[in-house]
Amino acid sequence: YLSAITMIAPSPDWFTGFYDMNAINADTQTWYSEFTVTTYPWDAGTEEGDTFNPNNDATDPQGSISRLDVNTVPSTGVLLNAMQDDVLPMATWTCRLEDPNSVSFEVITSDSSVAATETVSYSCDFQNNWTGVNHPVDYPSNAHWSPPVLAAHNTGYSMWRTGGMATEGVEIVAESGAPDTLVSEIEASSSVGAMVVGDVAFNSEVQMQMFDSITMTPTSPYLSAITMIAPSPDWFTGFYDVNAINPSTKTWFREFTVTTFPWDAGTEEGDIYNPNNDATNPQESIFRLNADTVPNTGVLLNDSQDAVLPVAMWTCRLEQSDPTTVAFDFITSDSSVSSTESVSYSCSFQNNWSGVNHPVDYPSNAHWSPPVLTAHNTGYSMWRNGGMATEGVEIVAESGAPDTLVSEIEASSSVGAMVVGDVAFNSEVQMQMFDSITMTPTSPYLSAITM
Repeated sequence: YLSAITMIAPSPDWFTGFYDMNAINADTQTWYSEFTVTTYPWDAGTEEGDTFNPNNDATDPQGSISRLDVNTVPSTGVLLNAMQDDVLPMATWTCRLEDPNSVSFEVITSDSSVAATETVSYSCDFQNNWTGVNHPVDYPSNAHWSPPVLAAHNTGYSMWRTGGMATEGVEIVAESGAPDTLVSEIEASSSVGAMVVGDVAFNSEVQMQMFDSITMTPTSPYLSAITMIAPSPDWFTGFYDVNAINPSTKTWFREFTVTTFPWDAGTEEGDIYNPNNDATNPQESIFRLNADTVPNTGVLLNDSQDAVLPVAMWTCRLEQSDPTTVAFDFITSDSSVSSTESVSYSCSFQNNWSGVNHPVDYPSNAHWSPPVLTAHNTGYSMWRNGGMATEGVEIVAESGAPDTLVSEIEASSSVGAMVVGDVAFNSEVQMQMFDSITMTPTSPYLSAITM
């Protein structure tokens, strides 16, 4: 429900507004995309008066709130229309539903077919766009970004938002770049899942920064981020509440890119790139720095002095592959065994690496390291196209030794069964049979590797 009020000023005790407006469509059980409320004048029943004069005796005893219409306006006829036969509306209020991906930053997405019910991970990077070319006014020689903080969360957590008040953690990031207090706030919230913290990056040296992978779940599908524009009074960039799930397809986005602008935390005075200023008292709400709100020094404006260009671009890429579009060929045939059953597969490996198929410098001692196969759910990734090799995968790929990879697999709670084969020299063995591997409804994925 939404209620609102504003005084008709000057007046004795007249106001307009509305009350108990239900923003949910009772038939569809969805939020209205937009609603408009036309409102009329009301008398609060607390002060006498029949003209637009605010200085009157109190109504004693207090009366009830009543609408001022053609029958209830004072005898002076105040508030009546020109025909003296009606009281016309005083105001129109319009509320529009904000798309989480259409707030004060630009979001470009591409789709995947990974279901939103899966737990996934994203690899994200930060691209600097705050430069002397884009933002020439007094651009500082020591321009840099504080350690970016990214958090995956649900709707119960808000890192920051336009019109909101900066928390202590956000204030400290915006004024000094130190992330520790914000990190503590995030860790204290039961509504936050994963978090990653990047590094300080000086624009003269680093234009792009890669972050550690961040895990996102069906219960923590929103991503928020912040980093200080340094040096500055309390300016920062970032984004908030970006939903990584496509609500139409109920799948995770394959990739999303967020273009972000500068913001003022509302906590410190200052109109140049100087971090030492008086506190804003009282604290103000967070607002975006655009052509209308930048300081009168023109700092952050473009060369034409008519716009504030983006200062950064954040890109997050889904690390999980689409279930049926990975980088190898599949041929399948169906069975009648229900997927609710646990089953076992007997697997074999057929060599196709040969001097005929791959004649250039084909080695005389060509062979395969012990193949490793594992059944798992989406919480485990042995390796993938575009991913970073784990230590175990690195050692397999460089030396063929499977022990470290086997230890990684055994340490994962997302893995079911595993089998390890034998070394096979191509001059002697063309096919290798493995021990049976068990697959279950909770571990239906199979991954394999051999050097």
